[in-house]
Amino acid sequence: ALAEVALHQEGGARLEAHFWSSKFLEVADWDEEIMSLQASDNISVDQSSRLICLQCLAQEWQIRESIHWQQRSRLGWLAHGDQNSRFFHLAASQRRRQTLLQSMGIGGRIFLGDDILPALSAHFQDFYSKPLRFRATLPDFHLSSLSVSCAIALERPFQHQEIKNAVWALGSGKAPGIDGFPVKFFRTFWE
Repeated sequence: ALAEVALHQEGGARLEAHFWSSKFLEVADWDEEIMSLQASDNISVDQSSRLICLQCLAQEWQIRESIHWQQRSRLGWLAHGDQNSRFFHLAASQRRRQTLLQSMGIGGRIFLGDDILPALSAHFQDFYSKPLRFRATLPDFHLSSLSVSCAIALERPFQHQEIKNAVWALGSGKAPGIDGFPVKFFRTFWE
C-alpha cells in the first residue's frame, strides 16, 4: 500500500511539473507576443484587444504561480518544519544568520560581537536613569468619554457574521495564523 501511495505521489509530482513547465512555455509565448504587439506602431483594434487579453492572462498566471509557490513552501514547512530534522536545523540556522547583529553604532562608536550587549545595556541604563527634563501639558485638552451603551457594545462577544466579514476581508493567499492555513481554506470550508 505504501508503494502505491509513493508511486501515486511521484506520478502526481511529475504531472504537476509537466503542467507548470508547459504553462511557463505558454506564458513565455504570451510575453513574446505582448512585446511584439507593443513594439508595433500601428495596431488594429483586434490586435489591441488581443494585447489587452494577453496582458490579463499573463498577469493572472503570474498571480497563480506566486500562490502555487507560496503554498508549496508552506507544505514543506508543515511536513518537515517542526521535526528535529536537517530541514529544521537549516531553516533555524539561516534565520539566526539573518537576524544576528554583527556590529552596532551607539553614541558615535562602533561595537562588534560580544561588545554589543554590554554597550546596549549601558546606553539604555544611562538613557532611562536621567531625570525627565520636559513634560508636555495640555491644559485645555479634553477627551470625550464613551457612553455606557458604546462601552457595553465593545465588550459584547463577537457575532458569527462579524467574524465571517473579517475573514472575507482578508486576502485569500494570506495565512493569518501559525497553522499555515490560507484564508482560502477557511472560506471554502466555512459552513
